Amino acid sequence: MSDVREELKKEVCGIEDAAALGKVEAFVLGMKAEKAIAERADREELKPPSSPSSPEKKRKTHAD
Repeated sequence: MSDVREELKKEVCGIEDAAALGKVEAFVLGMKAEKAIAERADREELKPPSSPSSPEKKRKTHAD
């Protein structure tokens, strides 16, 4: 994996066209954002259920 990263770094450093470099940067930022969103979703799944004092829980307990 690090070989691919090093190769990409060399290729990106060789880009002189500002528009092309901007597209590469946008792509990388998008990939980072997708990774962050996925990690956040994973953390949310592992979170314990909300406390019973939350409005949703109150509504459910009052209905029971």
